Amino acid sequence: MELAKDRRLFRLWGKLSKDEYSSAKELSFSLETSEKTVRRIVKDLDYLLKKHGAAVVSRHGCGYRISVSDQAAYQAFLEEASLAPARDFVPANSEERISFLLEYLLNRNQFVKLEDLAEKLYVSKNTLTADLKKVEAILEKHHLKILRKPNYGIALQGNEFDLRLCIAGFTAGRLLSMEGKYKEDTGEEIRQISEILLRSSGKMEFKVNEMAFQNLIVHIYVAMKRIERKFTVSGGKQQTKWVGEREREVAKVIVENLEQQFSLNFPEEEVEYIAIHLA
Repeated sequence: MELAKDRRLFRLWGKLSKDEYSSAKELSFSLETSEKTVRRIVKDLDYLLKKHGAAVVSRHGCGYRISVSDQAAYQAFLEEASLAPARDFVPANSEERISFLLEYLLNRNQFVKLEDLAEKLYVSKNTLTADLKKVEAILEKHHLKILRKPNYGIALQGNEFDLRLCIAGFTAGRLLSMEGKYKEDTGEEIRQISEILLRSSGKMEFKVNEMAFQNLIVHIYVAMKRIERKFTVSGGKQQTKWVGEREREVAKVIVENLEQQFSLNFPEEEVEYIAIHLA
């Protein structure tokens, strides 16, 4: 358990670091969760802080606040925590939970129980159900839906082609800046894919406009991650009517370079998948 990695824990710490007390009701409103969940997070925070010269104290009729017993140990803990990477955090509001749920379900091929998800997100089952309704509305636009099975939970249902299009939409948001350029910290893979596309399209004298080029990088990146997890593309047959032999030839060259660069085997269907995005 790390303070900087758990968004909900971090927000609670910020609220309780003030001199005045905060009630469970006030905290539940700020954290958008139930008072029962607040008490559970308070317990987690108290457990963490007691290792570092502090604790969460409570006063009847007032609420909670942080009390420091060893200032040096507590300060050292805060300095160390501030250097920790803020990844794998718990979503702090409905908007963040919706993004989390979409990514979680899109990249999972097994059922998950609502109780387990609610516990993972530190929210009530009612709050989770409300967020899932919004998630379903987004998924429907991509011809995907949430399958519910008694005693098993929920899972995403849909073909691989539609699933990849949905993933690509969210992946682009993480990789692109507001100006539509790729962020500097998107990694070596993106840069290598970009170079392969430039080299392959140049060799084949195949012109791709800037927007189509950026989208193609995302679709190939998503395809590679799915192939690595043994998910091959299906569906999309309605799009193949727009694909010509020229696009297929270019796609083959791109795949050959990708296979050589990343030591990854692309099934024949994946060549057609890339050709569709070139058309």
